[in-house]
Amino acid sequence: MIEEPKAKRHKRAKLSSSEKEKRNQLLENLQETGEFERLQSTLYAQLMIRESWLDGMKNMSRETVKKSGGPSEVTVDELSKALVSEGSATIPSHIEADLKRKIRKICS
Repeated sequence: MIEEPKAKRHKRAKLSSSEKEKRNQLLENLQETGEFERLQSTLYAQLMIRESWLDGMKNMSRETVKKSGGPSEVTVDELSKALVSEGSATIPSHIEADLKRKIRKICS
């Protein structure tokens, strides 16, 4: 299996109130039309095909549990926060670009 380079971590830009409003309107529109679920399903399918991404998420889960002192000590919130952060940061760039292209197409 070919090992992919580590994805760059993206810093989230602070959004102005008008940008937040536009983002929320976009999300609402995507949810109302059912596009959000379709995009989410497509992203999930693309990531599950990539064993390296899935293995990374499994390893991150194990590391988070270990750092927290074991399964009985870790909270769902801690685990979720670690996985969402790592998962978002390690989405391969071509998959991210494809998702953005689909969102732009929907918005136009």
